[in-house]
Amino acid sequence: MQEMVMDSIPNLEIEEAKEKADGQKWGHWRHVDNRRSYLLEFAKKMQFDPLVKSNWKGMTARIVADQV
Repeated sequence: MQEMVMDSIPNLEIEEAKEKADGQKWGHWRHVDNRRSYLLEFAKKMQFDPLVKSNWKGMTARIVADQV
């Protein structure tokens, strides 16, 4: 399929899975399962219930500090 697309649209750049310096693949955070896994693990580490919306209030700075 990729070959057919590349033949039809020669200027199209197909994103390949490249490894970043930290070992993650490019596009890792595009996948909802990866984001969900991270957030559930983060909530466990911070010891709060991730299913309670109000528990996420004020967590942005902590997530950033967690180096995502």
